[in-house]
Amino acid sequence: MASTSRHPDIPESLPPTLQDDIRDSDVESLMSEESGSVVADSQTSDEMSCSEESGEDVDSNGNEDGDVASILPPKKRPLPTPPNGRLQKEKPSRAAYVSPSGDTWTSDAPSTSRRRKAKVMMEAAGPKNLEGAKSKLQLFQLFITTGMMNAILMHTNEEGLRQRGRAWSGDVAMMELTSAIGLLLFLGLTKSGREKVRSFWRQGPFARPLCMATMTGTRFQDILTLMRFDSKATGEARRKNDKFAPIRSVFDEFASSCRRYYSAGECVTVDEQLVAFRGRCPFRQYMPRKPAKYGIKFWACVDVDSHYVLNIIPYLGKEAEGTRTNLGASVVKELMQPMYNIGRNVTTDNYFTSAALAKDLLKKNLTLVGTIRGSRREVPKEVRRENVKTRAAKSSRFLFNEDLTLVSFIPRENRSVLLLSSMHHDKKINPDTQKPDIIHFYNKTKGGVDTVDQMCSVYSCLRKTKRWPMTVFYNLLNLAALNAYALWRHLNPAWAKRENSRHDFLHGLIMDLVRPQIELRAANPRGLHASTTSAMAILNFTVQYNSKQPKPDGAEQAKMGDCHECPPRRQGGRRTPRSCKTCNRFVCKEHSMKFSAVACRSCHYGEF
Repeated sequence: MASTSRHPDIPESLPPTLQDDIRDSDVESLMSEESGSVVADSQTSDEMSCSEESGEDVDSNGNEDGDVASILPPKKRPLPTPPNGRLQKEKPSRAAYVSPSGDTWTSDAPSTSRRRKAKVMMEAAGPKNLEGAKSKLQLFQLFITTGMMNAILMHTNEEGLRQRGRAWSGDVAMMELTSAIGLLLFLGLTKSGREKVRSFWRQGPFARPLCMATMTGTRFQDILTLMRFDSKATGEARRKNDKFAPIRSVFDEFASSCRRYYSAGECVTVDEQLVAFRGRCPFRQYMPRKPAKYGIKFWACVDVDSHYVLNIIPYLGKEAEGTRTNLGASVVKELMQPMYNIGRNVTTDNYFTSAALAKDLLKKNLTLVGTIRGSRREVPKEVRRENVKTRAAKSSRFLFNEDLTLVSFIPRENRSVLLLSSMHHDKKINPDTQKPDIIHFYNKTKGGVDTVDQMCSVYSCLRKTKRWPMTVFYNLLNLAALNAYALWRHLNPAWAKRENSRHDFLHGLIMDLVRPQIELRAANPRGLHASTTSAMAILNFTVQYNSKQPKPDGAEQAKMGDCHECPPRRQGGRRTPRSCKTCNRFVCKEHSMKFSAVACRSCHYGEF
């Protein structure tokens, strides 16, 4: 048996087998160490030799110990035992992904203690500030207000006088304007918005008794033709700075009413609405994916559950929005500003969604869920479309950054979807669909604005016109009727269970709008065509043929007389054969109006 050389650091008292194992381990450690480590080992050997000469047993760290562990190489020594008797396991390192913007995303979900507290709804959802409004007409008038109607009436009459002068048959009365709006809603209810106006007043099977009983077709057409929402004399200066000036005041009052009378539910949606229009407009948009393709675009915020339009702003083109650095984020902030600090979630599409927007909304106690574009700088390259082609279908990858969660889902091969959420903080996946919970939540809440578009299109009062302010006004009427219906359902929960409940609501609202005008005409039937009185009878309105007030002292009335609204004749007053069919007094053409029956303005004007 070949003899082995004695190792200077191995005591001879150890068994030969253990001496060989220690010698082999020393050879391996010497071969793998660098020169600096060899020098350190030699210094350790010298210290060991010195300790042997002094008669003491000390390990390389200066500890007095005579066991075998004192002479083992440093890398082979066992881990120190903690006081509790259990070995401490080293924490696994989390995979980190750095985006081009410098944001660091990790694959591990944050612990419960590190998550932001869930948002708390600080205000109950539902109607507010109704001030006793309960009927269909009262709810509708919350959005088409008296102030709006007065402004429209004033500017419409100004336009009639400007265009036609003395040929103008008479100022439009408030009752006429109100009934004209009712007829517009009626044409939408019957889905006749694209038909010619004259066809509704024709006799025969296609006649509309409600239209014939309310006013003449000529009067209805005149009101639509001359309807204005701003003063033409002073509007030119405002249009230089505001493209939306022709209807700005009316639109802003409508949007303010939408914000005032309803508190949003837990989830809202922000998206775009395109109202069809192909005429001349300085901010007309072309959107090939929309059904209308051409039209006027609005940004809208809609409650997901009730489909109530909470806020709306127009898009006036790139030139008007040039001062905004990030249009999508600024639009969301402007629409959500009334809901700051009341604890809501907003769902957006990839045009609006960004990490910066989500963090800004979190500071206002609002969360965000939405699809996000892979080209955003905060998105790591590892989850972008070009780097996920090797992943299997129905697979998900979650990344976390502070209070944000980013998920990459593969619905099918070579197709990826990215979603960002500040509401979700885990990796939950639906076992049935294999989709993350974030995607299910997004699909449930993304369609608020699209649903409003669909509901408006079913009973739309939009009519063909070359004037874009009229198109905007038609859209406001659709939204006002829809918001009034949402409030009505909250006030009358049993109504939602009825079949065709929205159709019945609109039917009742239309009758409330046109009834005063029909009753006025029925009370003064002189000069009305037989088809008109027949239409009134169909609608169950009683025609009062003898409604004229008795003449004083039973005497016959003169054929001509002084107008009771003009000054005395010596001051320029007029004599006229015209008499009011309500009060039986003489009234000149300037101070009267003719709608199949003559009436003085003081008798005909009513309140909206």
